[in-house]
Amino acid sequence: MNLDDAEALHKARDNATKCINQALAVVGEQVGLPFSLSMYSYRHSCAVI
Repeated sequence: MNLDDAEALHKARDNATKCINQALAVVGEQVGLPFSLSMYSYRHSCAVI
């Protein structure tokens, strides 16, 4: 990957985030969370803890 290609980097980051968010959503549902678990909520929870 060309690190100087901002568009390619943005797409790669979005793709990775999408996969992580899908996995976290499944885990959140399985443990019965009353909200959708995402990378954003995970980062925020870790910062607060």
